[in-house]
Amino acid sequence: MSGEVAVGNQISIKLTPPDSNEMNFKPVVQIMEPTSDFMWIGRLFFKGVFDGAHRFQIKEIAPTRVQFVHSEEFSGILVPILKKMVEGSTTQGFIQMNEAIKLRVESIENKA
Repeated sequence: MSGEVAVGNQISIKLTPPDSNEMNFKPVVQIMEPTSDFMWIGRLFFKGVFDGAHRFQIKEIAPTRVQFVHSEEFSGILVPILKKMVEGSTTQGFIQMNEAIKLRVESIENKA
């Protein structure tokens, strides 16, 4: 990811899902709350064709515990055609990313 992460800004994202080609896209940041919520919307061509709202949330569930919620919602006229393709290897890539985040947080927690 590169670019200034601030609401309204376009950032550049490069993803390389397992067993798939590299994908580059330039979503626009919708929400940026550094300790709790981050969301972008990426579009194919223009609004309404194939839009993906991608969100990362950290929710406190106890004084020393949080829940990480990673979601994506698609909309647009090409969803029936493209959604299955995107959800396949892309989902696996996001699962691997989530697992890496978990390991990183746990290693920091163990050092504290």
